[in-house]
Amino acid sequence: MTKTISFLLILSAILLGVLCPSCSHSVSNSTIEKPMKVEKTLFPTSTKMNKFMLEENAWENGANGVSIGFSLDLPSDFETKNPNAKYEIIYKVLPNNKTLIADTFFTKLSGYKKIFVPFHQLAALNKGSNIIRLEIRGSVYFPADSVRQEVRKFDAQVLVSSVFQMPEILSNALVLEKLQTDTTKYDPSQMDFSVLWGSGYPDIFWEAYLGNYKIFTSLSCKNSVDYCRKDTTPIFNYVSGDTLRVLVCDFDAISNHDIISLFSFPISDLKTPSRQFLRFDKIKIMHIRPL
Repeated sequence: MTKTISFLLILSAILLGVLCPSCSHSVSNSTIEKPMKVEKTLFPTSTKMNKFMLEENAWENGANGVSIGFSLDLPSDFETKNPNAKYEIIYKVLPNNKTLIADTFFTKLSGYKKIFVPFHQLAALNKGSNIIRLEIRGSVYFPADSVRQEVRKFDAQVLVSSVFQMPEILSNALVLEKLQTDTTKYDPSQMDFSVLWGSGYPDIFWEAYLGNYKIFTSLSCKNSVDYCRKDTTPIFNYVSGDTLRVLVCDFDAISNHDIISLFSFPISDLKTPSRQFLRFDKIKIMHIRPL
């Protein structure tokens, strides 16, 4: 019965078209893929990165953006020589020579890799033609163990760039007016251990995500089938066509939170007053609107 939030976010991405068929569109009806300019390379070992491509109007987990793909060619004996290591990719997005995004992922295999950059994280850029520059650095990463600290051995560095079209960035916040669960769809007394925590009813809280980016996490309302507060999220950036994911959860201080319900829908839907009243799964009513 219990699902972790991290697992559910992955699952929700898979089920996005089922939960919200209208959410599967992006800023444009077609994608554009083109080669990127390689400005600088440094390969002190036999590892290589090449075939850099930029895909405009890409889509990932409910967010529109650009996708940078490249081929990573590790030595054939990489795993044999480094059985406990991973290959670490650190990338920085550098529009106008200023780092806007820095992130990391790991792999152990050669092949075609993709880096997704959502438009809402490029809000410093103006609408229209822009240049995106990426610094990508590879290292052999040895995680810490009982004997040694973590170790990184520099292995590769590339600087690539490309012109792309930036859509208009919009900004707003969300206001939650009301949230009630539907107890005909679940047994709230089974959400917590009543011997330890009182009534055993859920400690309800909610979260909002734009793609993988968390917009807001609320406080919890203890031992209740309804949420007891009105909330206003921080202002966030988005583009037309981005999808909002809302999770309603039961807080658990000693184990994974229980997911009561989740729902995905285009942010633009909230412009229509009638669509600000959501009813889904175990939620009787969720009144959420733009600020």
